[in-house]
Amino acid sequence: MKCRPLFAALVSLNLVMISSGCSLHDQKCLVSGQVTIDSQLVDGVYLLFHQEHSSNVVGTARTDHSGHYLAKLPVAGRYAVTAFWPKIIRNTEETIEGEDRLRGKYRDSLNPLTLITVSTGENYPPAINISSR
Repeated sequence: MKCRPLFAALVSLNLVMISSGCSLHDQKCLVSGQVTIDSQLVDGVYLLFHQEHSSNVVGTARTDHSGHYLAKLPVAGRYAVTAFWPKIIRNTEETIEGEDRLRGKYRDSLNPLTLITVSTGENYPPAINISSR
């Protein structure tokens, strides 16, 4: 059949596009920064990025041992950032994330920890400083 080579070429092209995750319309906004709690760099703080004036979470990130995070957000715009820092319980079989060490103080998207403006491409907002008190 004449259609098979064309069909195979189209399937291959679609697989390449899907696996690369790229398209002209797929312009991600990367946000990279640092979080401190009581002026200390901390591991395991979750940041949630909400559409401004909304509780819709459109991106998340978690800090590493040096307090750094990286989030991929869908579009440029203004975002409300909320945070929580779960207690970690480790045993021989598993790691469990417990209650928020910040007692929910920074979880309200309508009263966020901070607001950031994000552009297409790479973004480096100022450090986020959290008080545990």
